[in-house]
Amino acid sequence: MYLAMLDIVKGAGLLIIPLAICSAAAVFIIFERAYALRKAAVIPQDLVDAVVAGKVLMGGRHTVLARIVEFAEQHHGDEGAIKAFARLEINRMERGIAYLDVIYAAAPLIGL
Repeated sequence: MYLAMLDIVKGAGLLIIPLAICSAAAVFIIFERAYALRKAAVIPQDLVDAVVAGKVLMGGRHTVLARIVEFAEQHHGDEGAIKAFARLEINRMERGIAYLDVIYAAAPLIGL
């Protein structure tokens, strides 16, 4: 089995190197985004319960929800600023996705 796989890699020639780089980069981006966007890092249940109940936020200050709520408390009457800050947080959460789009579009073309 190992020899058959080695024959496939040898038969692919130099094009296997960019494909391997694309594959490794895609796997890294997928796992990094999955870790960064886990529920506990974005919108933990204890903070949701505190916001719904109108209580003071305790812990989880480094989550997306906590940053948005903290910004909203500092800019109480400015709805536009709060929406803009929330959009910035969404852009921050989508970081790296554009690279993944390029990789999944370009990798099949490299293989051709």
